[in-house]
Amino acid sequence: MSGVRISALAPFFFLQAPSRILHRMRQQNIFESVEEFWRRYCAAQSSVCVTVSGGSDSVALFHVLVALRRRLGITRLGIAHVNHRLRGRDSERDAAFVRRIAAGAGAAFYLKEIVRKDVPASGMEEWARNERYAFFSRVMKAGPYRYCATAHTVNDQAETVVLRLMRGCGIHGLCGILPIRGAGIIRPLLHVSKSDLRKWLLEKKLTFREDATNADTSFTRNWVRHAFIPLLEKKEPLAVRHLAAVADNARAITELVRPIINKWIDKYVVFIDDTRFFVKKTGFNNTTAAAEALVSVFRDKNIGFDACHVDSLLKNQTRTQGTFLLPGGWRYVCGKEAVEFFNKENAGKESYFCYDLLSNGATKCPEKKCTLIIKRYKSRPARNLSFSDPMTAWLDAGAIPGQLVFRSWKQGERFWPYGARGYEDLNEFLKKQGIRQEDRLATGVVSEKHGEIVWIPGLRVGHLKRITAATGAVIKISCKPLG
Repeated sequence: MSGVRISALAPFFFLQAPSRILHRMRQQNIFESVEEFWRRYCAAQSSVCVTVSGGSDSVALFHVLVALRRRLGITRLGIAHVNHRLRGRDSERDAAFVRRIAAGAGAAFYLKEIVRKDVPASGMEEWARNERYAFFSRVMKAGPYRYCATAHTVNDQAETVVLRLMRGCGIHGLCGILPIRGAGIIRPLLHVSKSDLRKWLLEKKLTFREDATNADTSFTRNWVRHAFIPLLEKKEPLAVRHLAAVADNARAITELVRPIINKWIDKYVVFIDDTRFFVKKTGFNNTTAAAEALVSVFRDKNIGFDACHVDSLLKNQTRTQGTFLLPGGWRYVCGKEAVEFFNKENAGKESYFCYDLLSNGATKCPEKKCTLIIKRYKSRPARNLSFSDPMTAWLDAGAIPGQLVFRSWKQGERFWPYGARGYEDLNEFLKKQGIRQEDRLATGVVSEKHGEIVWIPGLRVGHLKRITAATGAVIKISCKPLG
């Protein structure tokens, strides 16, 4: 009986208000997707800054978060807008429009204006992206805000997967746009479609601005969006959802292999600073792990690359000389023991070296034409220790629990010399010892695997590693010419 009543009333119900029902269903789908994202990735009682360009996606994101503010536990909302000044007065109108949205919601407004003279002649897109995220980072600190939300949608995810397949990518590349990335950047709309957002805005009578450049198919992403994806959808209406699902599956697989990749990076990659790092050649014995790990490192360093760059690197690493180019001003040099990566501003620096020292024995360091010999004593030798030989160091074994390495030093690194009052800039210390700049770069240091310098052969031991009256076990390290 109840079934008859439902079937009889349903046609009347839908005839009376079909648009209202569709609106409620659409809003429910959008809200449920955002709430699910928040439960999975975000902490309760958090402040959020939303990046709003003025387009439909970002405007919708802000209004959705305003509507869900209490349910999501958002304590404070702000808006960040970047005026790229690429479209003349329209760019200024975009900024004014977004400012009004913020004022209408009582949200703080943050504006970044790109100075045209600062834009590089090449690589503008990557440069502008870096400028945006640097601005978002500053806003998060100034707010302060726990999260910075961007309006990437399921369509953006599908486009990103296609673009990376076109360039050639591994499993890491197929992950596409991450739901959340370092420094609190979140993408709550990754499973929501652009069309649903636009229809929701129109139904709510919420305005947004159109960017005419988004229709220019001379840009590859716009071509994928307006030409390639529609062709796929003609054959498979759910193509966008399927491509986004590929990204979800790739992320799940990546999480499974992430410990392997991290272990590879920890073992074979040495980071010097933001513009310089090294990869030990022994790591290339496993080409599959090396390729995926290097992709991860390149992305973290914001090095633009395609599959061809990774393939070339895997071939070139067998060489012992030669400089090779990467996008964005990066280069790499193939040495005997390692491959050195650096930005062009660091060209000409001394080649990197790093040798893991045997815990009790001799380690040859052919690149520096010496041998490091370590001998361990369970207790302090009965005879008086001689500290007259600058190429021999006696150290407190209890203060050095881990493995030692002989390596290049890093710019900005600090060292506490024996007898000094505290840490000093290592470059300044070497300068005070009368070492010329070109020789300083070639100076090697003995340090703990991931930290403190314990000895600079020929100069000084580290103050915190010196032998004291309380010293028990002792380490003797000698540096001898390679013979």
